[in-house]
Amino acid sequence: MGMISIASEVPKTEYTTKRLVKVFGGRITGEVAKNIENLGVKKRHFAFTPKGRREKVSDVCFSAFRGALKKSGLKKNDIENLIVTSDASDYLSPGLSGILAGKIDSSINHFNLQGMACIAFPRSLELASRLEGNTAIVLSGVNSGWFVNQARFLDDVKGPDEIKKLPASKRANETRKWLAVIQASLFGDGASAIIWGKGGVNVKKSSSICNIKERDYESAYFSIGQNDGFRTETIAHLDRLGEIGSLYCKEAMAKMNVNKESVGRWALHTGSRKILDSVTAELGVERQRAVESYDVLENYGNLAGASLPFIVERALKTGARSIMSLGYGWGFASCATLLRR
Repeated sequence: MGMISIASEVPKTEYTTKRLVKVFGGRITGEVAKNIENLGVKKRHFAFTPKGRREKVSDVCFSAFRGALKKSGLKKNDIENLIVTSDASDYLSPGLSGILAGKIDSSINHFNLQGMACIAFPRSLELASRLEGNTAIVLSGVNSGWFVNQARFLDDVKGPDEIKKLPASKRANETRKWLAVIQASLFGDGASAIIWGKGGVNVKKSSSICNIKERDYESAYFSIGQNDGFRTETIAHLDRLGEIGSLYCKEAMAKMNVNKESVGRWALHTGSRKILDSVTAELGVERQRAVESYDVLENYGNLAGASLPFIVERALKTGARSIMSLGYGWGFASCATLLRR
């Protein structure tokens, strides 16, 4: 069993970094504008835009599914299982899998994996490999309803160096404001879909690691605030993410026992340019063998759980015979998966 086909989709509205900085305008300082430019993202697509336009998460995901199904040569009634991964959806409940099942086949055997974030791709492949019959995997990275919405109405957003000069009592709130703007600029929206069945690209090896230290998950998490109208809040210690992400990737790779030189392409989660640089340096991977990871970051931003399939799809198009897929992030976790055709 393996990946018969893979396809990706993005929302209709695109924002270049130049356009996004212009939208924030006088509400951010020059330092913050520079921080945004340094993320390594030139453009991204939004389902929920800074202007308030909305495109449904399920619509983007269903378009990806239709693309993968067409490539596979199968029909909807050939699909026996549906696995859907997401962090955000049209609603908190029902889950995204239920919405998509209604569009595909109301009697389909479906699984809703929520909150897997950047390791959703390897985890969904692991589940699919244990199921009988053809399986559709839909991975949503459509999260602008959270990230863009957090930053839409913020004013006087300062950068890290400016925040350090403020009284201690004001730094935490100002840091949250800065983080909200950075995440709105770093994350883009997109969805991928995979048809899993006989033949195709196989999973040869996989490994995972989670919370080496008991409270590592507190390095990056997303929560819904209590008693204040479901206010969302993201905490990510950006000064630590490159270091901890590299450590987790190294540990996951150590469990694989794979000769790195035998791997043709590396699909590395698109954390940010700084984090990508840190991970490639720690693993000793030349940038040329991870070029699709940098390209996806540059043209689509951080796609959360959809980033790895976006990268894998592009690596396969180059003719790559082997791909090491490596996800890391909120959880805190890392998963390594070796794909071969």
